[in-house]
Amino acid sequence: MYLTSKEQAKLRRQRRMAELKEQQAKIRLGLVPAPPPKVKKSNMMRVYADSAVKDPTAVETMVNRQIAERQQTHQLANDERKLTKEQKHEKLAANQEKDAASG
Repeated sequence: MYLTSKEQAKLRRQRRMAELKEQQAKIRLGLVPAPPPKVKKSNMMRVYADSAVKDPTAVETMVNRQIAERQQTHQLANDERKLTKEQKHEKLAANQEKDAASG
């Protein structure tokens, strides 16, 4: 069945919302552990209130390490998805053939 782009976006939004609600319910029931807080330098003092006041340098290095870890996992995921040279050439050739066929 053909769906317009707005309909596709609506279905995707609804599906993602349902998945999020399901994940939250699992966390509430204790089936899945809650994810650790996503700490940034801007919210570091709120998340680690007492320990940040006692030793701000240690907390800042810990936050920097967490930020670098998240960046590294993001980069690794991107590298895994990256096409090889042969795949790039195949994709380019396929797209050129498709464009030539459509005129």
